[in-house]
Amino acid sequence: MIYNTRICNIMVRKIDRQNIFEDDEDYIKFIKTIQKNKEKSEFELYGYYIMGNHIHLLLREGKESLLELFATEKEIAKKELKKHMNQINKR
Repeated sequence: MIYNTRICNIMVRKIDRQNIFEDDEDYIKFIKTIQKNKEKSEFELYGYYIMGNHIHLLLREGKESLLELFATEKEIAKKELKKHMNQINKR
């Protein structure tokens, strides 16, 4: 059952347009994370565009609002992003 009907265009970009993704493994991890969250919150993903330095997602909210989804995943995401950025900085 869909509780929210908002269609959202989400864009993510780092400060100074620095790269988010450095190699294919980074892209694959991101796509797997989207798939996991899609199954959990049942949002509909209409499209996505992933570039090295930014991401676009077009989706309709599912059983969780985006705010609830991000709040739930916030701590996990912070840890994953920090780990990811530390790996990039070591290169």
